[in-house]
Amino acid sequence: MDKKKIVICTSFLLIFTVLGQSVIAQETQTTTPNLETLNSTFYVPDDFPTIQDAISNEQVKDYDTIIVRPGVYDEEININKALYLIGEDKETTIIEGDGKNVAITISSNYAKISDFTIRNANYDGIEIRPNYYGVEVINNIILNNPRSGVFMFGCNHNIIKNNLIKNSDDSGIYIIDGHHNEIVGNIIKDNSDGIELLGSWSNDIGGEDNLKNHFESNIIGIRILPMPVYKESDLLEDNTFDNNDDDIIGAIPVYYHGSYGGSSPAGQLVNILLSSF
Repeated sequence: MDKKKIVICTSFLLIFTVLGQSVIAQETQTTTPNLETLNSTFYVPDDFPTIQDAISNEQVKDYDTIIVRPGVYDEEININKALYLIGEDKETTIIEGDGKNVAITISSNYAKISDFTIRNANYDGIEIRPNYYGVEVINNIILNNPRSGVFMFGCNHNIIKNNLIKNSDDSGIYIIDGHHNEIVGNIIKDNSDGIELLGSWSNDIGGEDNLKNHFESNIIGIRILPMPVYKESDLLEDNTFDNNDDDIIGAIPVYYHGSYGGSSPAGQLVNILLSSF
């Protein structure tokens, strides 16, 4: 009799152990999903006729990828999700900003845009809206935008990398009240100011090897406007400044306006001057 009770108890114990392991496995699967299997890729114009249609569609979620085929897309684009927007060929995948104030507005954390030509907006090629972070603008051609190629106001911890930014009437990159942004590996040429920093500090501009920015034929390479004297300066390191345009008179690599209540050096200047300014 005792042996029967022991066998029955042992059987129930095994059943509850198996059930318990199954429940734990289900809970673990629910709470720690495999994001790689959840992310989707969509194509324009295969799946959606326009880039904005793809971004706005409820099927497209955060961390999905939108790949855009070559062509000219005459759109005003607002990226309000954490998407990866990729052009198939940056030379022939063109976002035409003609008639729009801003070609691409980014109003989401962790949005990424790469491999496009972005051109001819009325003001800015790309604008990152205030308080957004983790945005990456990589390997684009950004040109012919009157105010700036890339404009950031009140933005921190973003990356502008390996872009060609040219022919801006004001600034190639214009940052107001922005901090801890990384600006590396860009070619910035034929602008009034290559980079303009207003009330901004602790930004990394340039770096070793392929991370250095190359400034060419800008009136001013980097313009640094006043900031509070107690703030940490921007790090300007290993950039190259080259001016081959005899029509630019008095062009200078870095123009520093001083600080509120005093003056201080314009960050750590370890840069390469390829010609006399």
